[in-house]
Amino acid sequence: MGVQVESVESEAARAVNAALTGSFVAGVCFVALTWTTTQAKSVRSASPWQTDPYDVVVSFTEFVVPAMLLLMALRMLLWRTGRHRSQPAFRAAQLVRAATATTGLVAVTVASDWIAVVVGANHAVWTKPTTPVLIGALAVLTAATAAGLMVQRKAVRQLLPDRSHDGDWLDDIEPLATRLWGGRAVVGPVCYRSITAFIRRHDIAVPAAAAMAAGTAIAGLQAHGEKWTDPTLVLFAVVVATSGFFGMAMLVNHLIVFIAPASPLNRKGRAVRAAVTAAALGIPAAVGVRATLFYLLGGVIGHTPSGLLLLVTGCGVIVGTLTFAVGMASARS
Repeated sequence: MGVQVESVESEAARAVNAALTGSFVAGVCFVALTWTTTQAKSVRSASPWQTDPYDVVVSFTEFVVPAMLLLMALRMLLWRTGRHRSQPAFRAAQLVRAATATTGLVAVTVASDWIAVVVGANHAVWTKPTTPVLIGALAVLTAATAAGLMVQRKAVRQLLPDRSHDGDWLDDIEPLATRLWGGRAVVGPVCYRSITAFIRRHDIAVPAAAAMAAGTAIAGLQAHGEKWTDPTLVLFAVVVATSGFFGMAMLVNHLIVFIAPASPLNRKGRAVRAAVTAAALGIPAAVGVRATLFYLLGGVIGHTPSGLLLLVTGCGVIVGTLTFAVGMASARS
């Protein structure tokens, strides 16, 4: 198991527990607010952050944050059951990283919402008492997020040196599955090693496939709910959703080491990963500022579904190319 930390009752482990608690408090508050403001039409209609570019942020974090909370909750089953014995150091470090990343995603969304409030976005549809209540709830979420980041910063300091790259989350799947199945092995050790080795060899393809499945499902539900008939518009929604989820997955994986590469990355490998992540995140970012981009292009691209698709994919390619070039250049210096 590599380097161990003290039992879950040690001082460092208590800092880990505090970091996890802070993340769950902020995350649950976030889910309650965002799902209310996105799913309740009467509430959404009075929300300052109901339109892009603010809405494009929450369109992804409202799904990613609950998923992160679920993953942490599952891994915490191993963490809490080991309260009287030592734990792998990478498990503690990765849990803190996951807690920090989750709260960070909440913080990004909170910042976006506050910008909408400050600039008076959609002010014409603000109503009393709905809008003031939403702003008050945002203030509560802000306080919970700030508190979470503070305790997580303390946990990071107490876990130095960082051992998060000594293993990955896949290392805990077998013992977790055994625990969930009442102590019985779900698959044989050879099968488990084959599955995890395959995932590590395809650490870009696996998140891409998962993102494609999630993006297609979300876009399909949206197309059905809004009764879209234009296939190009549906394709546009699939591309944006898939790119956003894939970019988020790659970024989060870099931070919390859910899947470690099968072999150490060279300069080009690191640049490629940075480029595909930036390109994927650049596509939904372009959606958020599409009005400005259309204005700057001066009518070169039409305001049609095909024009939108061309605009956002073009931005993704440009962002990815620039990121790759910067990554290769910085590695040489």
